[in-house]
Amino acid sequence: MVQQRIKAVLAEVFQIDPATLAPTASPADIEGWDSFGHLALVEALQTEFRIQFEVEDIARMENLGAIEQILLRRGVEP
Repeated sequence: MVQQRIKAVLAEVFQIDPATLAPTASPADIEGWDSFGHLALVEALQTEFRIQFEVEDIARMENLGAIEQILLRRGVEP
């Protein structure tokens, strides 16, 4: 469930098909996931999951799987 929600956010922010996203999807795989895209993604994730990330969390968001683990550690229901 969490991964599907993350995929939906990534798809919206980067205008891509969520079905193409693997757990290893990273900035190298997604056009537009640069520093500005990362900020847009963080904002969209915070809105979707109603949380505030710590700076360390934001720096660790290296791929879809890492984002999922961060959200689960922050108490988001699976």
